[in-house]
Amino acid sequence: MMENSNNNSSPVGTNPSGLTFHDFVPSMRRAGTITHWPSFERFSSTIKKANDFLTAHSTLEIVNCETVTFHLTHDGVRDFNKTDFVLYGEIHNGFVTGLRVWTQPCTDTSRTTVQQIGCFSILPSIDKDRGAATTLDHLTYEANNWLKRNPVPGRLINVQTVEMRGLRQGKVDVDASSWTQAASSNSSQPHTVLQFFRVFYLIGEPCGEEIVFMDIFPTMLKSKGLADSEAEFEPFSTVFDKATDCLATLPDKYRFLNMQTLQCRSIGGVPFRNIYSTFYQSSPFHKHYLRFLRITCAKSMKIPSSVNVSTMRCHLFEPELLQDPGKWIHLAKFESLTLLQKRIDQWVRNSGVHVVTAESVSLKTNSGAERTQGHDAMYTWNETRADSRGVEQATFEQYITCLRVYYTDGGKTAEKPVWPRTISDYRRENADDTHCVIV
Repeated sequence: MMENSNNNSSPVGTNPSGLTFHDFVPSMRRAGTITHWPSFERFSSTIKKANDFLTAHSTLEIVNCETVTFHLTHDGVRDFNKTDFVLYGEIHNGFVTGLRVWTQPCTDTSRTTVQQIGCFSILPSIDKDRGAATTLDHLTYEANNWLKRNPVPGRLINVQTVEMRGLRQGKVDVDASSWTQAASSNSSQPHTVLQFFRVFYLIGEPCGEEIVFMDIFPTMLKSKGLADSEAEFEPFSTVFDKATDCLATLPDKYRFLNMQTLQCRSIGGVPFRNIYSTFYQSSPFHKHYLRFLRITCAKSMKIPSSVNVSTMRCHLFEPELLQDPGKWIHLAKFESLTLLQKRIDQWVRNSGVHVVTAESVSLKTNSGAERTQGHDAMYTWNETRADSRGVEQATFEQYITCLRVYYTDGGKTAEKPVWPRTISDYRRENADDTHCVIV
């Protein structure tokens, strides 16, 4: 479970920059058994591993840093190179979080220092009885007041919104790298969800930067019907166009950091944007999600943005589909993260685009809204089934890890990447098939 690096420094195609990432996963401290989940080192251990790696590879330049979540088996054995995993609703799932550092070969020949990263978290005050009353806007306000008194010792890379689930009695440990979700399907057992900010920065001279967030939500196209029909929303492509329109109006003192695909719980298409939420398994609160885009910027007079992000484009790179899902039983099979990454690296080199940032996104393979709308869906839900008593229960669903690259192309249109067959192709080929492809 050590660092998994797939850097390819040999130039391919016309762009020497390329794009790759390096994963740093906490080491396991105790293996899991039937009665308990495994335990891991603290998340902060990944920062040291990343800095040791960057010291040994001093010609790399950081594009983005993000927290990534890996689904665990009960004994803790997990192939971190897999692009797919299975979840059983929000019941009895275990996770470990790692650090993903996106890099390119440095093209600045005048740079003489090795890049090193730092990290800290900003979270709301939690009352074990009342939860957190803080809104996103208020937490951002408090964070910026704190940053004025305690300037970041360097330049911001990313301020990522991270979600923790399965909290007990208001206890929050944001440096814990592993956690479990809802150990039982008991409908009377409350489950809590917390959102906090994880701040990644490039160590150096303080820049006095503040944090700015802008959320872009899809517009509802059709409300939920009286029967079984679900609400419908604008697709990702439309929401992304809205985001770039917003970026076109950014003041000069705003430096674009990142764009993150997020989701919040929803009932009837109405989003619940609370930082801290409690829900019960019998409630529809755990079943529906509305996705949105969060633009993150740094506000500073010292480092103006050098990239015209109003012309930014993006591509969602899916892993190759190696085996189609069965009609009733077996799951689809996909290529590894290593191979997926190499395809992206080669496309960046061949296309000559300028990469602005990149993110990892987990999406359903063939359930929820994705079954009919594909990965452009911005409103989805957990699949359920009725047991022998007619009581609604969660069921297994397969997810894949996709990689979304945001880039500018200098006024020319980058060629659409030539890609092998994916689950999206499978959906289009079987558009008239109404079978639910799950375990």
